Amino acid sequence: MFPGVLRTCLVIVVLTSGLTVLSAGPALAGGRGGGGKPGGGTPTATLNISPNPAPAGGSTYWIAGCGYVNTSPVYLYVRHATTEQWGVFVWEGCISTSLTTAEAGTYTLAAYQATGKNQMTLMASATLVVQ
Repeated sequence: MFPGVLRTCLVIVVLTSGLTVLSAGPALAGGRGGGGKPGGGTPTATLNISPNPAPAGGSTYWIAGCGYVNTSPVYLYVRHATTEQWGVFVWEGCISTSLTTAEAGTYTLAAYQATGKNQMTLMASATLVVQ
């Protein structure tokens, strides 16, 4: 790998690990907590995008967050000129992936997770500005 790419990947791994540690405290203190679990109340998942704003025309942006249920994949919907759907694996309650920009505009990202038979729950959402 190129040194810059390796450094970027290392930073993402460290940030994601830090988010896992920070999100574990409230989850352990509150028992079942939120995160879309039955009886858990309001979802507590996060969805962070970096960089934001991002350049148009094929630039990579990173998506990470925690507070997801380990036993179910996350379905990430990206809405801009079209709607794209991406399946993201959950590891230790967290997700991390990268996508690329297309045209300029406002992208709306929504993370859904299966919470019951034929039922999807919105876990988190965020907006990306593409310039």
